[in-house]
Formats: sequence, structure tokens, C-alpha cells
Amino acid sequence: MPSMSSHPKTAQPNIKAPSGYGRASLKKAGLAGVTPHTLRHTIGSAAVSSGETLAMTGALLGHADSRSTSIYAHMQNDPARQAADRVVAPIATALGLNKPAAVIPLTPRKAAG
Repeated sequence: MPSMSSHPKTAQPNIKAPSGYGRASLKKAGLAGVTPHTLRHTIGSAAVSSGETLAMTGALLGHADSRSTSIYAHMQNDPARQAADRVVAPIATALGLNKPAAVIPLTPRKAAG
């Protein structure tokens, strides 16, 4: 079972499985080809996909260098839009505009020519 511990160099939280426990659990679960590293990478991907910052994801994974966490940047689903949504949400609520709006389908433009 994964647990939280401290990274030996940075004292930051670190998600890891006790030695040998990860591989034995994966074998018992019948997850051929999956390694503890694969599961750790999945946690990193899930963290970023759910909106965690790269800095927080790096802290969860115990990365001492932000470059190690940068491999998860591609997992961010339009971070600029998510940031804009977070910024305007309180304004929309204050204005009473927090009700869902109708989605208007756009018609593709015809090529000129």
C-alpha cells in the first residue's frame, strides 16, 4: 500500500511503497507489466489532470527538481481556461450569473474560394 513519507534530501512528502511490497501486490493483483514506478507516474498524471499545480505534484512525488515534474505538464487540460474559470467564478456568483448557460453549437465556416 502506498504511503506518505519524507524525501531523504528535501524532507518533502513523498509517495512510495514499502520496499518489495509494491511488486508483490502488483503480482498478486495480476497486473502484468505494471511496476511501482508506473503507479507512481499514474498518481502524478492524475494529480495534474485533476488541477493540482506542477509544484504540488512535484511535492507529492518527492521531486527535488521541478524539471522532474515537468514531464506531467502535457497532462494539464487547458490550464489557462481552468485559471480563467477559477478567477471569474466568484464574480459570476456575485452577479447571480452562476447558472449554466445553453451551449450554442458553432457552424464551421465554408472555405473561401
